[in-house]
Amino acid sequence: MRAHFIPSSPLSLLSLLGCLFVLTQAPVAAAQDAPIFDDGFLVIQLDNEVQSRGGNQPSDVNYHPMIRMRFFGAVEAGDAVKIRWRRGRRTLAEIRCPLQSRQGDWRTGLSDRCWNRDDVQLTAHGDVEVDVTFVDDSAETETLVRTLRVPVGRYWSWDRTVGRRQIYSPRYQVRGDDLLGLSYVWLRDPSRTEPRGQVYFYYWATLANDDTNYRDPSWRCRLDGEAVPELNVDGHQAIESISDIRITDVQRQGNTRESTHYSWRLMWVKPQMVWGPQNSEASDLLSTDRYNLTEHPGAYVCRVRNEGEMVREFHFTVTPEGTIAPHPVQAGGELSLRPGAFFVETHFPRRNPAEMSFDRAAVRGSVGFGRSWPNDPAVRSWLQSLPPTFGQSEPRAPRGAR
Repeated sequence: MRAHFIPSSPLSLLSLLGCLFVLTQAPVAAAQDAPIFDDGFLVIQLDNEVQSRGGNQPSDVNYHPMIRMRFFGAVEAGDAVKIRWRRGRRTLAEIRCPLQSRQGDWRTGLSDRCWNRDDVQLTAHGDVEVDVTFVDDSAETETLVRTLRVPVGRYWSWDRTVGRRQIYSPRYQVRGDDLLGLSYVWLRDPSRTEPRGQVYFYYWATLANDDTNYRDPSWRCRLDGEAVPELNVDGHQAIESISDIRITDVQRQGNTRESTHYSWRLMWVKPQMVWGPQNSEASDLLSTDRYNLTEHPGAYVCRVRNEGEMVREFHFTVTPEGTIAPHPVQAGGELSLRPGAFFVETHFPRRNPAEMSFDRAAVRGSVGFGRSWPNDPAVRSWLQSLPPTFGQSEPRAPRGAR
């Protein structure tokens, strides 16, 4: 029988990429045998199903949850995840997502897609509770992993005009404002051909309309207050959106239909940084121009900029041992990330033309779908320093909509 479900240790360093419910077999130690939930890759979206009706009747609309989440650890055939969508004690929907191996190798397991289920048709909006339960088939046990608070917004989309009356029907989508405080750095272990491990930064952004990247990105860092060599981020897939939560607002403007897109996008940045000692199996010629974090310990402040203006600022410390010092948010067990990943404190500009919005109250109130921030002085000080709210993250209800 495997160990009970445990959170990730921020000092474990493993390298695996995945797109959905990824699990990887941990070292032999008993405490590492249990799957690890990854708060950093959790994405919840809603797929709206629209059925048109005639006359002055608005379209009939309901939604299906679309959920992406990831685990790391040993899995076996028959293991699964249950998602319970509820309002208080009343269950609105329950979805069971079987886990399957990746290319026949149970050291890496993927879930069946936890979305587009025909038997799930919802219209509930406002705050909805979502229970995530890991099902261990061999042990015949179920372990509650997370209870999330998911804010479901109801918006109004223009259907058509009947006489002088505008007909609107509802659309539903998750509001992702509290995701913006969740950022982390991942120290990926090197492959056999890589001389050192790569460094990736992940964060959420509210890029305007359908933009998936910044127009002119750059990366600047300071170590203990001193500038480090400029690091390029202009390479292929250096800064890119890997997932999003999107609201499409359709309204009538004169005789035309116009759409505005509001979105929260999970971004990743791969600056010219590496970490760790030289991999003896790889050529040393492949990374001679890369900045090695391990060789330069200290307090870092790194900025993602667009057209010369800061859009994010990450604060973190590299220890004398060459890894990242755990932040109180992660060290206290409030947040669980993939092995080798470390929460980084994110600072925001007061003005950001590259993005549509920033909700100060939402970021201060919770993180990652309603998770509470730890009651730590450093965390309170950081949240207090956040800039004022700006912009608009969701459409306003048009006149006459109900």
